[in-house]
Amino acid sequence: MVWTPKIPFVCLRLLRRNGTATREQSDLWSLEAMRSLFCLTGALAGMMTAATVFAQTPNSAYRPSTFQPAPHQTYYAQPNHGSSYGHAAQLWQPGATNVSYTPQPQVPPMNGGYAEELNANPYHEQLDGHGGHAAVDGSQYGCDATGCGSMDAIACCEPCGPQWFGYAGGLVMKKDREREPWLSYDSGDLGAAIMGSHDAEMDWSGGYELRLGRHFDCSNWAWEGVFWAIRGESEFNAYGADMVGDLRTPLEVNFQGLTYNGSSLDDFYGADGGAHVHRLRRSFDFYNVELNLLQDPNLYSSYNDCGGFNVGVVGGLRFFRFSDGMQFSSNTVDDVFVGGIDEVHYGVDTDNNLLGAQIGMLTNYSHRSWDFYGGAKIGLFGNYIDHQSRIYGTAGNATIVNPASPNNGREFDVSRSRTSLSFLCELDMGASYQVTQRFSVRGGYRAVALTGMALSTDQIPQNFEDLGVVASTQASSSVILHGAYFGGEFVW
Repeated sequence: MVWTPKIPFVCLRLLRRNGTATREQSDLWSLEAMRSLFCLTGALAGMMTAATVFAQTPNSAYRPSTFQPAPHQTYYAQPNHGSSYGHAAQLWQPGATNVSYTPQPQVPPMNGGYAEELNANPYHEQLDGHGGHAAVDGSQYGCDATGCGSMDAIACCEPCGPQWFGYAGGLVMKKDREREPWLSYDSGDLGAAIMGSHDAEMDWSGGYELRLGRHFDCSNWAWEGVFWAIRGESEFNAYGADMVGDLRTPLEVNFQGLTYNGSSLDDFYGADGGAHVHRLRRSFDFYNVELNLLQDPNLYSSYNDCGGFNVGVVGGLRFFRFSDGMQFSSNTVDDVFVGGIDEVHYGVDTDNNLLGAQIGMLTNYSHRSWDFYGGAKIGLFGNYIDHQSRIYGTAGNATIVNPASPNNGREFDVSRSRTSLSFLCELDMGASYQVTQRFSVRGGYRAVALTGMALSTDQIPQNFEDLGVVASTQASSSVILHGAYFGGEFVW
């Protein structure tokens, strides 16, 4: 048997269509295009990084000065205090290639011209505390900069510049649409779109982000810890008074054999015309924790007097949690849910806990006080999934009443855990501006694509009596979370 690589084919999960069509065909086409972009870019970053990250070694955080001596002048170092000028070391003379430290006799007094000319063009590579981002004017490190390349880097950036860096900011992100199951319909107008899972989809939701890291002494490598979180909730109601006929659910066929409080479950959802309101509630929680090793430029660097472009690498461990909750409720008395005995709820909760390693690349273009950066990361993760499905109300859980069923007499409350493999790809791009010597503001766009996810809407069975199928926990969906961020970074 010939072994063939599997990773590209796993990534193709992001390219396939998730189930049946949704309301707007254009949404699916745009979604497929985004998934393709995220996966292919992340895979490219992974392949490029794998070939280079272990071949690199940390370099000094300094780059030699671009100062060039005049063609017909000899330069001398400042002598020690109390010594005669006749014992100063010669630094350079016409025709010499290397610095000479041989004492020269009868050296004339130094007028400071060498120091002034030397400091007219010092050019240190300094790290701004975020992998891949370099500032060439040195202003953020307490140097008295008067323009690009004009600060006294040796005097004020000694020995290595700031080592610690921290960031705090906000996030506004949105989840893409999943396969949509329909939950409510109008018996008098079967073509009307009453309620599906997209009616309570995740809208733009806010969150926060924290970062803390430190450079290793006098090197262009650093460690960084990252935490960010997004939480979203939504609700949609369909009222029987707005229907031409009765408010009903397509799930009533699948409810066969289920009873609640002594009555058939489908009666509570409108099979006998008694449903006053259907309510759909959904919740979405995203938590991200990373511990990364960053390399500020070592793969490629290119600089000029006022800026430069560089490429670095990143790798580390990551934990990502995505919780998806759904509650489909019905009230047979009125339009208000108060916890009465005539209210019934079908709830599904799934928790995806991803843990694994990731690698990626970082790029940065700097110009004076501006940095424009981008990055891509990809990782393979083990996904530990928790799933619970339950139909319940004030009177307790729904029960299977069917003598022909092997689950006759059992309550509909199913919990199960399983593991699977998932891929996570991330794209990040943005810009930062140096406000003071140690503080900068940054903002950008981030997208995270995941495969092998268990969604609450995927757990709706075709037969609620088959508890084995209910407990099987489907985990074949993909998710894209994307949006903007903005915050401030401080180095010390």
